[in-house]
Amino acid sequence: MSNLQNDIIMETISDEIWGKVESGDTETWQEMTQIGIAKGLHCDDDMEEIVEIMIENAWENYPEG
Repeated sequence: MSNLQNDIIMETISDEIWGKVESGDTETWQEMTQIGIAKGLHCDDDMEEIVEIMIENAWENYPEG
């Protein structure tokens, strides 16, 4: 994939996850809590860092091509 395609995919993943966070999606918040516990982070204080971890995880699991 080209860099432009990668950027578009990454932006789409980011928008999707942030949308779920902002809408209060229960599964997303549970995942945030689990990541927070595992990494020693707090969902309120470290939300951006936790969401970035979620985005990176989704990117790593994204099917290529």
